[in-house]
Amino acid sequence: MIDISRDWAFNGYSVYLTSDIHPQGRSLARPVEFVELTREQRGMVHTPTFVLDDHEVVELMQRLWDLGVRPKNQYTERNIVHIEQHLQDMRAIAFDALQIDVSKSST
Repeated sequence: MIDISRDWAFNGYSVYLTSDIHPQGRSLARPVEFVELTREQRGMVHTPTFVLDDHEVVELMQRLWDLGVRPKNQYTERNIVHIEQHLQDMRAIAFDALQIDVSKSST
């Protein structure tokens, strides 16, 4: 299970990974520790920090979305309204320049 919350003390998001796979009950993942790689280790294949299955990735994305985190290129309803208004303006300009009578069109 993935639990994420806004953490103002750390100016970021706290992420907790828990699991029920332990026979004694719930387990909690420990903090990630960074280790410096030697020159030889840099070219080697390493075990991933952790692996998420499809369900867990969707859960992670949903929890971040619920916290208000959005992709940089994500269109919002407000953006879409502005884009549609711009397209209407551009159609009017194009139709006027091409002398197209829109009152006769069947849309």
